[in-house]
This record gives sequence, structure tokens and C-alpha cells, in this order.
Amino acid sequence: MRELQSGELLVADGIDNQLYVLDADLRAMRTLGRQGSGPLEYRSPRMLFALAADSTLIPDGANRRWLVAKGAALAATVASGDAAVRSSGASLVGADTFARVAAIRRSGTRTRGAGFTVESLLVVTTQRRDGRADTLARLRGRPVETRELERNTSTNPMMATALGMPLETSEQALLFEDGWLAIARLEPYRIEWFDRAGTRMSSAIIPHEPIVVNDAEKRAHAVRIRNQMAIPGASRSDAPRPGASWPPVASPFSDNALHAGPHGELLVLRRNSANAPGRRYDIVTRTGRVRATLETAGNERVVGYGRNAIYVALEDSNGLSKVRRHTWGADFRQNKDAAMRSSPF
Repeated sequence: MRELQSGELLVADGIDNQLYVLDADLRAMRTLGRQGSGPLEYRSPRMLFALAADSTLIPDGANRRWLVAKGAALAATVASGDAAVRSSGASLVGADTFARVAAIRRSGTRTRGAGFTVESLLVVTTQRRDGRADTLARLRGRPVETRELERNTSTNPMMATALGMPLETSEQALLFEDGWLAIARLEPYRIEWFDRAGTRMSSAIIPHEPIVVNDAEKRAHAVRIRNQMAIPGASRSDAPRPGASWPPVASPFSDNALHAGPHGELLVLRRNSANAPGRRYDIVTRTGRVRATLETAGNERVVGYGRNAIYVALEDSNGLSKVRRHTWGADFRQNKDAAMRSSPF
């Protein structure tokens, strides 16, 4: 979700592949645009990134292009042949109000054969005006296990499949609308910040209790994945497979863990353990310090933010969601139960 200057919300629904506008009172919602491949149409709108002048960049991966909304109306289509789209693609990790976008690119290839390999990933920023790209940082990818597929008449014997190690993830990045970029690092867990000029700021190690991967953690992980796979369009990349290898400890944060918050703060979704099934977010300032921790129930997740609020989706037992707006104060833990209003969406 993205809060507009009017107080309305843009909503990208990645399951129904639909855009909506929710009014400022969270009472009424209308459809924005329509599905398709024509001008101002979309097929897979799943992310919303703030641009200047109350505009929003909407990557459309299925059409391999971008849309731009002005306020609560679709205004432009950026074609797949555009230099910036060619350079960065549709899998973006942020945009800013200075005509830049950020994306993650693979660097190198996986090694075939037995054992695990770790991909190297690049954080690349691209100028939207001319497609000029700059590499800002290198990330550690998720460990993958390369297995030769069984040879048979229907399978190419030269093929291999890469299986991600359960309870592991890659390092991740997020570009904020003011041009600052955050990177969540592994081993040790810490947040690196880069200012608008690309200068790396110092980062401190974030203390945390490692989750030892025992039988209870494996069973809990399998249950979470089963529940997730019941949702249409949910990712299956973290599903444990027969004979899968497990790490000795889980990664400190989950996949797709980074969320922008009000006042330039970063929310990091931590990996949950078997005895703590809810969701837990570290609230990290631009000094790299964890200011507070936000804890939600397992059926609640952060989906957007505004000037002085965050928005949380609450899913019921029927798979239907409501969005809640919560005031963002000096210590969010004191305010997290003071919902201003909730509405189905």
C-alpha cells in the first residue's frame, strides 16, 4: 500500500493482480484501471514505489514494463524498450524522488554438481531518464543446493535444478524515496545505510539470539509453508523438500524482510521460531540502531506506511483481509493497539 497526499491509499493486490484506491477513512474502495496489455493496463502489479509530486511507480513484471500513477489515477506507461526498464527490469527494490530506481542483479553462475553454492548479487541503481546504471554494493545470495535431475526419456540429462536451503535467505536491499538505501547483512546481522550520494555509513552489529535448527524448528517451518502454499500465488521457494539439507542456525531475517517506515526508519521482518509463531519487526534508525521491536500476531503483516502511520493487514480464517491504520509515535509499542480505523479490503 502507498498513502497519497490526499490520505487515500493505493493498493496493489498481488493475488488477484488488481490495483485499488481505498479512501482516507478506510471505508470505501474502488478498482483502479483494468487488467490487460494495452496502454495504462497491467497484468501483475505487486509493488508501489513513491516518486516526486505524489506520483507512484508500479512495476508490471508480466508485461515487462512500468506504469506511473499521478495521485489516484494512472497517468503513463513506460514501455519495455525504455532504457531504464531494460537496465533494471521489473523486479525493483525501490525508487526515489530523484529519478532513480534500484534493482538486484545476479552476478556469475551457479556451479553444477553436488554441494551448495552461494550466488553473488549486485545492487544496481539506474537513472530513469537515460538508463545509466551504477553498481552500489554486492550481496550474499541464498545458499542453493545443485542436484542433477534423474535421467529418463522425458528429462534432459544435462539439466540441473537449484534448491534453496530452508530457513536461509539472501542479503536484501531497499531504496527509500529520499535516496537513501538500506542493506540487511548476514553474518553478522546488521543494517548498512548508503546516503543519496552513495556514501556508505557505518553500521553496528545487531545482537540477536540465533535460532538453532532442531526437529521442532523443522516441523514448525513445514507447517508455515503448508499454510502459505494454501494461498493462491504464494511463493514456494522456501518449501522443504524430501532429503533437503538444513543449516545449523536459521538466518536472522526472512525473505522479503525489508519495509520502509515513517520518518525514514526501516522495518526488518525477523525470522520467527517454533515457540514464537507471531511476526516480529526490528525498527532500525539510520544510525543502524534498533530503536524498538514491533510484534504482531501471525495473521498480521505490515503492508505500507504514511506520514505518521503504518498500515497492517489482518487476515481472517477465511483468507479475507482488513487493513488497519496505526499511529506511529516515538515508541510504536505504546501505540500499536490504538487503531484509528479498520476496513475490509
